[in-house]
Amino acid sequence: MAVIPCANPECGVQHRIINEADHRHFNDIIRGVFYCGYCEQATAFQIKGNAANFLPGRLFQEELADDVAEEPRAMFAEALLCFYGASYSGVIAMCRSAIAEAILAKGIGNRKKPLPDLIELAKNAGLVDTLDESTAESVRVLGRDTLHYMRAMTPTEGAVALGAIAKVLNNITKRTPPPA
Repeated sequence: MAVIPCANPECGVQHRIINEADHRHFNDIIRGVFYCGYCEQATAFQIKGNAANFLPGRLFQEELADDVAEEPRAMFAEALLCFYGASYSGVIAMCRSAIAEAILAKGIGNRKKPLPDLIELAKNAGLVDTLDESTAESVRVLGRDTLHYMRAMTPTEGAVALGAIAKVLNNITKRTPPPA
C-alpha cells in the first residue's frame, strides 16, 4: 500500500492512495498534486508501480529566498506544482506571473501594464540588472510562444525557467527602488 504523508509538518496525516487490490501496470506513472483535506497543504507526488516519491526535492541551483514577497512566492509555488504535474505551459505562465508580481510588490508599475513595460520600468528603477532583464525577457518570450502560439515546452525548459526565475525573484527582492 502506498501512502502520501501531508507535506505540512504540523499535520503529518498519512493518506492511503493505493492498496494491494489496485490493478495497474508496473511501469504506469501517476503524477499529481494532492491537497490535504485536513490542512489544505499541497503535496506534489509521483507513483510508479507501488513506490511513491514525494516532491519537490532539491532540483534547482537557486532556491527561492525567504524574503520574497507573498504574491510572487505563491506564483512560483504554483509553477513548481505545474512542473511536477508535467504541465510545462503552466510552468511558464506562472513564471511570467511571478516576475510581474515581484515588480508590482516593489511598487513599480500597475496591473494594467504589460509585462515588457513592467520589466523596462524595473530596469529603469534599478530592480533588475542587464542579466535579470535578459532572463525575464527570455521567459516572457518563451511564454508568449508557448501560450499564444501553442509551442510545446520540454521538461528541461521548465526546469531551466524555474531556476532562472528564482534567481530573478531573489535579485528583485534584494534591491530597493529609488524614492519617488
